[in-house]
Amino acid sequence: MYGCFTNIAIPFGESRCSAARLAHPDESGGSGNCLQKKKIDVYSVYIIESKSGRWYYGSSDDVVQRLKEHNSNRSLYTRFKGPWELIFQRDFETKTEGLRFEKLLKKTRNKEFIQREYKEFFLR
Repeated sequence: MYGCFTNIAIPFGESRCSAARLAHPDESGGSGNCLQKKKIDVYSVYIIESKSGRWYYGSSDDVVQRLKEHNSNRSLYTRFKGPWELIFQRDFETKTEGLRFEKLLKKTRNKEFIQREYKEFFLR
């Protein structure tokens, strides 16, 4: 998803960033002083498991980096409860879909049901 913050009029059918590129392009074809967010290609919902069998449900656009953060005690809810292992990952095209599914998992909280209903997304 792109984000752009400018104070220019946007022609019908143009995004804010494409309009900004037209208004003030730089040599690289970028958008000049237009601030852009990185594009998210895949948004993943994951489950990690501690050695004691505890599950943590989360979502991220970079699961590998997020797992490193959990295992280096940079996440409040998983701090000092690891080490954590990635046991489940399901990818979504949009962040909205991913967050909706993460909320469903957190609401369900039934390990046996989740393992049965979503077994194709478990990594082991």
